[in-house]
Amino acid sequence: MEPTIHQHVRSSMRDAVYTNLATGLGESYFAAFMLALGLGETIAGAGKIIPMFIGVCVQMFAIRGPFRRMGLRSRAVSFVIVQALTFPLLAYLGLYRMADAPIVMALLAIYWAAGLSSQPPWNRLIGETVPSRFRLKFFALRNAWGQFAVLLGLLASGALLASVDKDQQLSIFVGIFLLCALLKALSARALLQHRDASLSSITEVHVRFRDFVKNLKGTEQARLVRFLFSWYVVVQIAGVYFDPYMLGYLGWPPLKYTSVIAISFVGRIVMLRALRAWARPSQMSWVLFVGCLGVVATPLSWTISQSYPWILVVEFICGASWGAFELATVMLYFERIKDEERTSIMTYISFSNTLGMIIGAAIGAALLQNWPIENNPYQAMFLISSALRLTILFTIPTIKLRDVWPIIITQARSVFVVKK
Repeated sequence: MEPTIHQHVRSSMRDAVYTNLATGLGESYFAAFMLALGLGETIAGAGKIIPMFIGVCVQMFAIRGPFRRMGLRSRAVSFVIVQALTFPLLAYLGLYRMADAPIVMALLAIYWAAGLSSQPPWNRLIGETVPSRFRLKFFALRNAWGQFAVLLGLLASGALLASVDKDQQLSIFVGIFLLCALLKALSARALLQHRDASLSSITEVHVRFRDFVKNLKGTEQARLVRFLFSWYVVVQIAGVYFDPYMLGYLGWPPLKYTSVIAISFVGRIVMLRALRAWARPSQMSWVLFVGCLGVVATPLSWTISQSYPWILVVEFICGASWGAFELATVMLYFERIKDEERTSIMTYISFSNTLGMIIGAAIGAALLQNWPIENNPYQAMFLISSALRLTILFTIPTIKLRDVWPIIITQARSVFVVKK
């Protein structure tokens, strides 16, 4: 018996909860894990971007060869299982205190390659199973549940790490990573509840990478891709180094660090609930703009004060802004990418975005290493990133800035003014 739309939605919600619990418990603490191993702040900061870039290069092969003959569900499940298998290996490194940066980077590269490779077939599978009229509310609800699961994971891991001395944290990471492996296995099981849309039952067009690059001009899709590439460059100049800044430079304890990260997820949940209630699919461009506007101000706000209450407020706004940004980009992908080309195009967009991230992280690393230590290199990096974010904001596609403010005012009135 074929699963109904409601069964697809419930399966996807379970997948979101399991996956994001693993994200909150383990993935969000990869930088802290590397610091606990003694690998240093720079490696901890680049420990996400460099493996992610290696992973996205590997991902380019996931739309070729034998993978193209697999069903969408089978492809997604296979990659999630590979992710699950990386966690016991990370636990092994923590158990035996193997502070070997190349091995850690290699395992994280496999983790990201599998995770990124699962996204294009999953995206296409959801496009086949969730009707377009439900997608905005579906993604807003799914993302909200996902962020809530991340928050629970963050708080749980933070509390566990704060309960022990620094020299005992690696033992905690061993248990956390084994639990993450179980959660990823449950995520794969939830994905198996979807109907497998085989390639014989759908139309799929393989777009070659050189054709994708050749078409990066003139269309709405091309403008969105170029904007996102530039955006991720300027964002990651500072964004990827915020965790080492708090844990290393400011020397915050794990529980304090966890509460700051957690409040950003609370901001995402609040924003997603608001957008689910009030936003419309036709308004995604202005939602993207509002989200970007909040992200522009974040690194500048970090330089104003390092007080704990101030950082909490900043991170709440930052989280809300990223919640709007992520929902808008997902909806714009569905709007501007043809269904039959989505698996290929989403793979190339993932490559483009990750390339932007690693360029930004490399710029940030250069600033961090070469800026005079007595002049606070983190503050310089945050100011430069904020200025560049503001510059890129004015290139946002399909929206005229002079038309934005009346829309925002109208939306604000609809939220805060009680109609008689």
